[in-house]
Amino acid sequence: MHATISNGKGPEVVLIHGNSMAQGVWREQMQDPMLGGMRLTALDLPGHGSSAPYPSGRPYSVDAFAEDVAAHVRTMQDPILVGHSLGGHICMRTLALVPGIRGLLVFGSPPLSCAADLGLSFLPNPALGKAFQAHLSEEEAMELAKAYSWEGCPLIPDMARMILGADPRVRGDLGLEMASGIIPDEQAMIRTAQVPVCVVHGASDPFLAAPYFEELAGKLFWRGKVHTIEGAGHCPHVQSPAAFNAILNQFVSEL
Repeated sequence: MHATISNGKGPEVVLIHGNSMAQGVWREQMQDPMLGGMRLTALDLPGHGSSAPYPSGRPYSVDAFAEDVAAHVRTMQDPILVGHSLGGHICMRTLALVPGIRGLLVFGSPPLSCAADLGLSFLPNPALGKAFQAHLSEEEAMELAKAYSWEGCPLIPDMARMILGADPRVRGDLGLEMASGIIPDEQAMIRTAQVPVCVVHGASDPFLAAPYFEELAGKLFWRGKVHTIEGAGHCPHVQSPAAFNAILNQFVSEL
């Protein structure tokens, strides 16, 4: 996998983007002096950004991505994983593969226990279907980018280019995986690993139901709470980087 590494000398923190995105979404984290005490690694998942796609015949899946991430971080000392949306689910699945993981920070990623949780954690939003549609027109990619971002976001064209640059099979294969109804118990993975899991939520996320996260907070999340960023949507690390980075910095400093 293609990776960009910061100049920091502190804890190893690995940044994992969402579906059809790329490492460029972490620009505000990679450049923030507040996070300069961390050694940040921003990945391009296979089939995204500058990373090669899977060969024909090898399907994409959350577990396959988790195996790729595990192979990348296994030699790191006590890595901390940060995952957005699909990246957050990859983080949770990686817990069982790399015993030395020190903690997770996930956002846009409801920890699921079974297929029934999909209806509880996700809001009905027609744009979400495009995240699981293999081939997208330029107009459809723009619609998905707008849903990922916020009104007036100057980065919408860049995000649309990331979407169109991703291997279309990623979205198609993940859509088939979700439709299968086979959802591993990510909540059990968190309980078994017994590592701190910080959950961040954009209060205006158009895809996710806040009550689902609140119900789990006291049982599974760091400090027993959801760290909500007011005014932010599905990409708080892009929309509200100062607030997001402050939470990340506090989480890492207390591990």
